[in-house]
Amino acid sequence: MRQTIRNILLFLLAAVLLVIPVSGYDTPEGYVSSLYHNDEAWYKDSMAPLLVKDGVYHIPADILEMFPGITVQEYEEKKNLLIHNTNSGSYASIVYSTASAAVNGEIVGDVDIFRQEGYYYIGAEWIAGICGLECTFQKDRSGNMLLRLTNGEQRRSFDELVDDYTSTAEQEETKSEPIETVIPEDDHVKKIYLVCTDTPGTDNTPAALLKKNGLAYTEFLVKESGPDRILADAGIVTGGVFAEDGTVIAAEQVNDRVQALLCRRLPMALLPDDGDTEAFKQAGYIPIIPDFTVNYQTDPDVVFEDMLKHFQDNDHAVLQVGTDGCSQRILVLLKELLSWNENYKAVSLTEWE
Repeated sequence: MRQTIRNILLFLLAAVLLVIPVSGYDTPEGYVSSLYHNDEAWYKDSMAPLLVKDGVYHIPADILEMFPGITVQEYEEKKNLLIHNTNSGSYASIVYSTASAAVNGEIVGDVDIFRQEGYYYIGAEWIAGICGLECTFQKDRSGNMLLRLTNGEQRRSFDELVDDYTSTAEQEETKSEPIETVIPEDDHVKKIYLVCTDTPGTDNTPAALLKKNGLAYTEFLVKESGPDRILADAGIVTGGVFAEDGTVIAAEQVNDRVQALLCRRLPMALLPDDGDTEAFKQAGYIPIIPDFTVNYQTDPDVVFEDMLKHFQDNDHAVLQVGTDGCSQRILVLLKELLSWNENYKAVSLTEWE
């Protein structure tokens, strides 16, 4: 009996050791990322690092969404994962239970895929090739293997990138006192106006993500928004139109289509950072320029800290999000803040002052 129990324990131990984190770091302090995308470190690396299993390096599927145009959709009820490069049209529809996939119309088997800590892990070089990405491997100063995914838009060498992040981690290790986030607490509610734009042609919209998280938001229509989206907004409060190039003409083009269907124009216009607010006011619009914008190129944790500092001198902030992993991360941080601090409130622009 004892021998049987011993064998079972040895089997379980072996199963655990099959999947080994590549990095030797195990704490956020002084942490050096094992994964990089273009010129950035993977912000979820401490939770979902590079892993090696049976001699194959695996990456979490989520990191692929750090690249514009690449989407990752999980269908939990079917145990199916759809990874699609909308720029090239290349895709992989993976069935987890059978480790098989349809890759650009061709059925393949023996797909390197497994789940760990809630993340789907896929063979790095295999999925990178399908998505049109390049894998570069390199060891850090401690001999840990690192992986960088690139789409041709990187500007720095891998050596420079690793040296920069390693130096930053070493500096953090030498800090004598941690920096605490200053969160203002007073009787006046700080309003966070969450905004997004319509993304025609997909159900994976920012509005759907915000709605799923139970957060109040305002969506802006774009020139490609179809009649179904415009008519769907007839029964709800819509923020307005997105002036993609920052001009009144761009806003008017969207509003002409809105008026043709709804017999009214939308009053607000979402502008890029360099938009001419005075020109929009003269044209009768209420111009909205985000104070903070999160996309695949931003560090959501840094943006969140900056937003909290912004609230020390301001009563509101406009935060624009998308559907990328960085946007999802900042929504997690935001929901956590709202759950315990009543001085903050996520609101739509119907409360714009």
